[in-house]
Amino acid sequence: MASTQQGARHEGRGALPAGDAAAVAHIEDRPEAPAPRADEIQVRVSISPVHRGDLVATETGLPDGSAGRRLGTEAVGVVTAVSPSVPALRVDDRVAVFPALGAWSEHITVPAQAAVAVPDSLSDETASVLLVNTITSRDVLRAVDELRAAAAAPSDSPLLVSGAASAVGKLIVQQARDRGWPVVAVVRSDRSASTVRTNSPDVPVVVSGSGGWQRELEGAVVGTPVPVIADAHGGPLPSRRSCRLPARRAAEHHLGGADLRHRHRIAQAELTKPGPQGSSDLMEFKTIGTIGAGAPAQAVAAHAARAGHPVLVSNSRGPSTLGDAVAAIGPGASAATFEEAAAADLVLLAVPFGAVPAVGRRLGDWTGRVVVDITNQFARSDPYRGFADVSPLTGSEWVAQQLPGVTLIKAFNAMFATYMAPDPRHQDGNQVVFLAGDDESAKAPFTRLLTEFGFAPVDLGALREGGALMQLGGPLSGKHFLFQG
Repeated sequence: MASTQQGARHEGRGALPAGDAAAVAHIEDRPEAPAPRADEIQVRVSISPVHRGDLVATETGLPDGSAGRRLGTEAVGVVTAVSPSVPALRVDDRVAVFPALGAWSEHITVPAQAAVAVPDSLSDETASVLLVNTITSRDVLRAVDELRAAAAAPSDSPLLVSGAASAVGKLIVQQARDRGWPVVAVVRSDRSASTVRTNSPDVPVVVSGSGGWQRELEGAVVGTPVPVIADAHGGPLPSRRSCRLPARRAAEHHLGGADLRHRHRIAQAELTKPGPQGSSDLMEFKTIGTIGAGAPAQAVAAHAARAGHPVLVSNSRGPSTLGDAVAAIGPGASAATFEEAAAADLVLLAVPFGAVPAVGRRLGDWTGRVVVDITNQFARSDPYRGFADVSPLTGSEWVAQQLPGVTLIKAFNAMFATYMAPDPRHQDGNQVVFLAGDDESAKAPFTRLLTEFGFAPVDLGALREGGALMQLGGPLSGKHFLFQG
C-alpha cells in the first residue's frame, strides 16, 4: 500500500476560485512526496508559515491549470532524501526552502537550489521566514532607492517605515540604515515600539495608536521633507488626508514562479509641517456627517455632538425632512444636503445595504473621504430579512467597491441602536465597539474618537478578517460586550 501524507490543497477545476482560504482549501491525504530526481531534495517539513501572499493567492484566484495545487510557499525542515547530483546537502541536514510550492504538507520535494542550510543557532520559527522576507525587503529597498533618486532626495531625508516591527519592516529598517538613510519607524502599539527600539535603539519610533502621534511624527522628521514612505504591511495606499501623495501607485512585487503576489506599499510622499495657524495634513476628525438619519446614525451622531463635534445630518429626502432627527441628536447637529454631509471629515454610512450603490453613484469619486460603514447586508430592508450574497467579498469589501477611492472603516453594525445610544460608560465597564479597516492612518484617529465618546474600541484588523467577524452571520454580530479594565 502506498504511503500517504497530509497537506493543504485548493479546490476547483481550471482556475482557483477566489475566496477565503478556509473556503477554497482543505486538508487531505495525498501520495507521499516523490523521490528526488536530479538536483532535487526531499524535506520533512517542521514549520511552514502562512504568508500574506499565500492568502492573496486564494483571495484573488490563481491561474488556469492550478487546480489541485498544494498550498504553501516557504518552510523549514530536515532533509530526508538527496539526489546523487546534489553534493552540498545530506540527509538530516536542516534547511530553509523557498520557493517550495506545497510547503503546507508533511513532506515536499524541491530543487536543491531552493534550499539553504540552517545553523542550529536559528529557531525553526525564524528560519521558516528567512528567505521570502529577505527577498521582499531587498526588492522594496530597490524600489525605494529608485524613488529617492527620481525625487532627487537629499541624503539626509528620512525614510518613513510603517509596520516597522513586522518581519519585513525590521529588515527594511536595518537595510535602510546600512545605506546611511535616516529612518523614522511607525508602529501600532507600545509592544511593537519596544521591539523596534530593542533592535534599533537610535531609530525614532512613533506609535500611531497613541494620542498625539501626529505631532510626534512631525517632530521626528524635524522639518525635513519625507520623499518616500515604505509600508511593510501592504494593502491600500493611505488616505490623502494623512499625507500628500501624488497619483503614483504602490510598487507591486511578484516574486518568482511561486506567484506569491506579495504587495508592499512604496509611495512617493511629502509629509508637510503645520502651517502658520497650526493646521496639519495629518488625519483628524472634527466634523461628522451622516448619510442616513435612522436610529443607528442618530445614536452615533449624538455621541459626536455631545463631544463637541459639529454634525451634518443628511438623508435621501433632503434637509427639510430632518427636523425630528436633528432635534433627537441635540445641539451641534444641523440638517445638510448629501454633498455637505459627504464632505465632512468623517462620514457615517447608515443606509439599507441595497441602497449603497446609489449612494456611491451620487458622489462618484470618493477619494480622500473616510467612511464608517454601519450597514448590514440584509437582502431586503422593509422588513429586514435574508442575507445578501456578495461572496467572495465580505459586506464591507463590497461596500468599498461601490464607493470608488474611499477609505472604509467597519464599525457599529454589530450593535443594536438601543445599546449604541446610551452613555457607554457603565458601572461594570465601557461598551465595546468593534472596528476593522485596511488603513491604519484612518483607524488610529477613529479609535481615539471612540475613546472620546466613552466606548472601548477593539480593532479586529483588516476589512476581510475583521469584517467577516462582525457582519451578519459572523460570530460577533448582535453581540454586546463591556470592557472591564
